[in-house]
Amino acid sequence: MIKCVCCEKEAEKKLKIGDKNLYFCDDCASTLLVDISKQFEQKGMVTIIKFEGTDRGVIIGKNTCNRCNHTWTQRTLEIPIICPKCKSPYWNKEKKYK
Repeated sequence: MIKCVCCEKEAEKKLKIGDKNLYFCDDCASTLLVDISKQFEQKGMVTIIKFEGTDRGVIIGKNTCNRCNHTWTQRTLEIPIICPKCKSPYWNKEKKYK
C-alpha cells in the first residue's frame, strides 16, 4: 500500500508535479491543487499538473503575452503556439530593444 505524502492515509492519486511523482489521498490532492492554484495565480505564472496514467491534467495560472499584454488561461495541456489576441508566435519571448 502506498501512503499519502501528507497524512499517511492510503494514496488514491498519483500526481506528476514537475519531474516528480507524488502520491496523495483524495482530500490532500484537492487541497494541494487549490493551494498551488492560489500561489501561481498571485505570481501570474502557469504550471501543469498531470494525472499519471491518463492524458488529463490541470492547468494552473495564466499566460500573458509579452507583445500585447493579453492574459488568458490555457484550455489544453500543450504550451500555446501563438497569443490568441495578437497571434504572435513570440508571445512568451522577451522583447529585445536596440
